[in-house]
Amino acid sequence: MHLVFFLKTRCDIFPPVPVPDFAGGSTNKHPFVLMLQMQRQYNENLESFLRSIPRQRLHSLVIDMFCVDATDVATKLGIPVYTFIPTGASLLAVLTQLPALFASRQTGLKELGDTPLEFLGVPPMPASHLIAELLAHPEDETCKVSMSIFERGMGTMGVLVNTYESHSGIPCVPGKPERSVVFLCFGSLGTFSEEQLKEMAVGLDRSGQRFLWVVRMPANIDDPTRILENQYEPDLDALLPEGFLERTKGRGLVVKSWAPQVEVLNHPATGAFVTHYGWNSMMEGVIAGVPMLCWPLYAEQKMNKVFMTEDMGIGMEIEGYMTGFNKADEVEAKLRLVIESKEGRKLKARVAARKKEAEVALEAGGSSHVAFLQFLLDVENLGDHQLADAGTSGLGKSYPLVPGDLGSSGLSACEGVRLARDDSSPRPHITWELPWVGGFPFLSKVARFSIPLRLSASQHRIATTEQSRGCSACVIQQRADPESGSCFCSPPSLFPTARPRQPDSPTTASLLLLAAPPR
Repeated sequence: MHLVFFLKTRCDIFPPVPVPDFAGGSTNKHPFVLMLQMQRQYNENLESFLRSIPRQRLHSLVIDMFCVDATDVATKLGIPVYTFIPTGASLLAVLTQLPALFASRQTGLKELGDTPLEFLGVPPMPASHLIAELLAHPEDETCKVSMSIFERGMGTMGVLVNTYESHSGIPCVPGKPERSVVFLCFGSLGTFSEEQLKEMAVGLDRSGQRFLWVVRMPANIDDPTRILENQYEPDLDALLPEGFLERTKGRGLVVKSWAPQVEVLNHPATGAFVTHYGWNSMMEGVIAGVPMLCWPLYAEQKMNKVFMTEDMGIGMEIEGYMTGFNKADEVEAKLRLVIESKEGRKLKARVAARKKEAEVALEAGGSSHVAFLQFLLDVENLGDHQLADAGTSGLGKSYPLVPGDLGSSGLSACEGVRLARDDSSPRPHITWELPWVGGFPFLSKVARFSIPLRLSASQHRIATTEQSRGCSACVIQQRADPESGSCFCSPPSLFPTARPRQPDSPTTASLLLLAAPPR
């Protein structure tokens, strides 16, 4: 699932903070270790920022899996922490079982080579496909740091893990048939040597396929501490074979450094996606229903390849990635296969089936939607219990009704609503009850769904036909003033004894999300 699908409300962009002096603390210059050391320097600024937020508004801190040092600050301030893992659940399964594997060996895992490893919940995979940092000896600093991050992340209140912007225009090959263009894009850190770029270009040229290719400047591999620095725009004439751009003009397009990947994948002309198999890219490919050619580069991407190609059968690997160099013949053959062959059509059918499953999961009432909603309500409940001593206890949260929030849609937007008059309340009011699943197209509207309640006398009579039982996910209450009311979130599936409360003043809940740079 993508968090951006659910977080549709406005997000505040916080002002930049001064960069602390970074003297390091280790002779290990691996970019991963340096990144963690740098983030640790920001704890003081993070603590100051968290203290500036009224405690009644801050219910939880959601951290990227690489921001585990922020838990020290949260623990000090008594703020619950959740860990967001922006990759697949398969990685979580492997990392959970790695300590037992390490304990059974006297050496690192690199010596195992391509020996298949079996982990509960994922298909067998060669040891060489594990994250490179985990292949070293267990006493190696980089390996120990990697495992400590995972262990600390698992020690938070819970884990959010994936299961299933306006731009200046989508670069594409105009006027081409549907599903006929190959899109090649390898993430924000996916770079190749000049030799590999030229070989890739030869394969593209020979294949005769239409394509859109994102080319980045080759990485500075001589100094790993500079790998995250801004890179120069690539000189395409120097990097690609002589005459390539002219020969492929009209059927191919090469863009520098970046393209709006989601929009390109969902363009009707896109027929295949050559990707590094980063988890987000894979999910975007599945949701777009585009067959994928796998070219893993780093991190858990080789593991993802095993899961998506061998287990789910919705991708094909471009052989040669284990050697660090793919031949033009292999690139040409796989492009022809996925676009032109019978096997390619079968692959497209399997991806289309997975696309439907992903769409269902993301819909209101789908597994991803419900899981994320349950997480937010868990945060809400936890925050209320922690604030009980401050006089703000209760499971429901109140939000002011804003007439006209839904424009002219009015009540028609509320499927499954039933009217009920609650005579047991000291203040007569009308309750609109929406079912736990469904009724809201996006999660954000669960928290702040509001409509003007203008009831006629006849509607009041209809409302008395049923008593309110307080058993809904969201309850909108109207008091004597037709322009006021509150929205309460307290689902019975989590809090069966909860009753909506009526606080003197509305309160809101806030989540703060911390994220590390993309990998």
